[in-house]
Amino acid sequence: MSKFSTQAFQEKLHKLTDTQDSISLLSQWMIYHRRHIKEIVETWYEVLKTASVRQQLTLFHLCNDVLQARRKKGQEYRDAFRVRLPEAVEEFKQHAPNPLLGRLVHVLDVWQERSVYDKAFVAKLHELLAVDGTPSPKPDGQLSRLTRLDRQLSAAEALDRQSDQQCMGLLAQLNARLNQGDGQPVDQLLPQVMHGWNQRQHELQKHVALRRDLIDALTALLVQQQEKLTGVTKQLKDCELTLERLAPLAPNPPSHSRFSGGKSASAVHRSPSPATPLGSPPS
Repeated sequence: MSKFSTQAFQEKLHKLTDTQDSISLLSQWMIYHRRHIKEIVETWYEVLKTASVRQQLTLFHLCNDVLQARRKKGQEYRDAFRVRLPEAVEEFKQHAPNPLLGRLVHVLDVWQERSVYDKAFVAKLHELLAVDGTPSPKPDGQLSRLTRLDRQLSAAEALDRQSDQQCMGLLAQLNARLNQGDGQPVDQLLPQVMHGWNQRQHELQKHVALRRDLIDALTALLVQQQEKLTGVTKQLKDCELTLERLAPLAPNPPSHSRFSGGKSASAVHRSPSPATPLGSPPS
């Protein structure tokens, strides 16, 4: 196992992917370095606060893997994560669409079923997440999330262009040396080329995650706006039906101006129809 350092752990968290192999490897590393548990949990939380929602969910899966692995062997991680989990759940709830919230609900359910945490604490986390019967994040929150993602994607695109130029330049140098055929070793250049392309892979993975987050945010916002459109459309229809019932009572046709010289309201007497009362919603 590599030595522990906060910087090394941050890099591992940023490179973490939502696959069992990736999560298990880092989970074992965390358990091996449990003497640094305070720094580990604090770093986990700090990275989660600035991560994309999909990466945040991956970090919860990592937490779950550690807790499950240590469930019968020790309580140190259970106690340490307990301090930060409420804040982490609230952080995740702010921007996550309902499908991703549901996946975290499943994790909480597993913790209760397997007694990872007591029922009262899991209930508190459920309450903070509050998925059942609640709408997606508020539109203002979604718009804020879209703005944040747009800034992050602009930065990612600029970084992609720079990274692509650097990596292609390194690859060109390597090809040139290989094609020279003069026996010059590539041992010194190859590690630099490999490091550049590994870094580019990591940056592209983050870019993909941001794009997926943007699609999730747009989908959630679209659902919200569709629900609002349905409600406003119904209100418009009710308004139009009410106007249709009011039209026969009007002294002049609705299309005429009240100053067009027609008969005055006092000269016209109309009896209300025994139909649905005007105050009642249209059927």
